[in-house]
Amino acid sequence: RAAGPLTAWRYLLWIGDRLAQYPDIATTEADPGPVWNAVLAWLAREYPDAWLTLRDVLPESTASAIKQHGARRSEGEEYLRLDLRGLDADSYVARCAPHMQREIRRARKRLHAERGTAGLSWRAQRAPAIEDVDQLITLNQTRFGPASWFADERNAAFFRDLAARADRELLLTSIMQGERTLHVMASYLHGNTLHYVLSGFDERAKAMSPGTMNLDHTICWAIGEGYRYFDFLRGDEGYKREFHPEQRRSIHLEWRFPASEARRKLARTMQRLRRGAGET
Repeated sequence: RAAGPLTAWRYLLWIGDRLAQYPDIATTEADPGPVWNAVLAWLAREYPDAWLTLRDVLPESTASAIKQHGARRSEGEEYLRLDLRGLDADSYVARCAPHMQREIRRARKRLHAERGTAGLSWRAQRAPAIEDVDQLITLNQTRFGPASWFADERNAAFFRDLAARADRELLLTSIMQGERTLHVMASYLHGNTLHYVLSGFDERAKAMSPGTMNLDHTICWAIGEGYRYFDFLRGDEGYKREFHPEQRRSIHLEWRFPASEARRKLARTMQRLRRGAGET
């Protein structure tokens, strides 16, 4: 944060740990300790008045190794995922809460019945075309408005670039009515896990429950393709809990370098003041 010609503070945010399920985000070595030691030594030398924040670190992340090296630890958020081992399209539903069981069966029946008359269909696209990525962005913005992650054009540009580079690791699944997209989900495929990231849908089709149709078919696709987990990522929304998922708690880790304490306290004070001003 610049204050005239002076830098009031600066901190480093390891954005890779937003994707904390990726255990090789920093290194593919079985023992990531030496790599993290080198990273921390370089940061302490080059940025002695800064601090490093690692958010939502899960046990699988190589970043979890930092907790043995003096990092301050605090509780993160809940992550929910389905263990798909030994399940099929029917048995996974049987494990859901009764309400979700009814919703899925109703959605399956409607999709099956209206395949011909209403032209409903489901499709999965790996390495989707940029036109389909743009449609996802538009539907997400329409659904969430200013709260959409894509409301910031920088994020939309980043996602387009990421989609182009992700190739077959990016999956778009959609409920279609003819050529019209009613609902679309974006997921990342990595290792043995399908990571459900975000979605968008046409509000005019809400009564048809295209979201339930799409989520169900995507989970079934993951089972059929041999994925071990369907990961809902961060957040404990009610509909996710109706799938009776496995629950994991992430941690936040903070590494403070020798000259950073005064600036870190100033930054935290300013953050609290801004939040207080926003509440009033």
